[in-house]
Amino acid sequence: MSVRSQGLSVSLYEHRHRAAIARLQRRLWSTDVALNERFFDWRYGAGAPSRPSLVFLVLDGDEPVAMRALHDSRWCAGPDGIEMSIYLVDDLVVASEFEGRGLFTLLDRAVRGELETRGIDFFLGLSAMRATQHLSLKHGALAVGPAKPLGRLPTAVRALDALRSAAARLPWVWRLAAGTLGRERASGFFARLDAAMPARDPASGVQVSVARALPAAAIAEFAAKLPHDGRIRRLRDAAYIAWRFRNPLHEYRCIVAERDGRLAGFLIVERPLSDLANRRRAHIVDWEVDTPAVREVLLRFALEAGRPSELVTWAGSAPADGRIALSACGFRPIDAEQTARGLPSILVWPVVQPPDRGRLRLGTRSLLDSANWDLRLADTSFV
Repeated sequence: MSVRSQGLSVSLYEHRHRAAIARLQRRLWSTDVALNERFFDWRYGAGAPSRPSLVFLVLDGDEPVAMRALHDSRWCAGPDGIEMSIYLVDDLVVASEFEGRGLFTLLDRAVRGELETRGIDFFLGLSAMRATQHLSLKHGALAVGPAKPLGRLPTAVRALDALRSAAARLPWVWRLAAGTLGRERASGFFARLDAAMPARDPASGVQVSVARALPAAAIAEFAAKLPHDGRIRRLRDAAYIAWRFRNPLHEYRCIVAERDGRLAGFLIVERPLSDLANRRRAHIVDWEVDTPAVREVLLRFALEAGRPSELVTWAGSAPADGRIALSACGFRPIDAEQTARGLPSILVWPVVQPPDRGRLRLGTRSLLDSANWDLRLADTSFV
């Protein structure tokens, strides 16, 4: 497909554009072009699961000046686990010199036109932040959420943040506070986890340890056996898990609980590797247990053995025992400005306007009701 407007063309990706995309994405992914190429190959290359991705480019001549891409995902819902493939839209970027020229509109028309020809009713956005969310809502996306981020910052870290707030007025204070930044990075959290010895919890009967390489097959088998309430959730087979946690922009650790040699729960944490990311913030991205007691054991191990400076997760679709455990361990609402704007949230994109809301569902579950979602941070591009 090809669309032309104001001297620019909108086309689907061809391999000859790969290096130029990596340069363009220095605004979003990282300033490291080689890292961006690896990320592009991981997300949109032949190794990604399910249907081929759709990468739309705005070209000035043959040079990409904007990109918006969709990649496939598998979801299920309901007591019978009805399954559906759904495209996720991601990685929107526009070259700085082309901002304000309506390129988002060009890309939106191209995306909807392509999906309409394929008979697709909707697609999803799971990682939009303020600017993208604003444009998306103007173009007909429907927001569901927010996801209600919770974070835990130790008292000493909060005190340092307060000290840094005063730094604009007192430069010598900034030099003092800035000298602590290296010790707060999430890389230290991961190093402490890697050095932690396995620990046994007599009350729950589990032994907890840290795995650098995620046991994808064991995680998938364990998660598949757990009861589920029928909410909309990502399908997590071994192939998907192995692919998902190879994301080159991030690093992961899996805290594992075992009982009598068998998996009793896992907690996966993430830290960013991009130089554009918040290098202090780490995330809990996925979490499954066979009892509430194991959930608290895993969480306390992460906090006590890893001593993170800032650990964040989402509470919007967490189970009740998960919210209780997080609260008991000092997690509190964060990112108040974003949350007040309804961020982060799920964006449901109807392909045709005005939308037929009756078609925006998976089985009998409406996509527009936040109570119908079991969404993990691992399902998004934030991590």
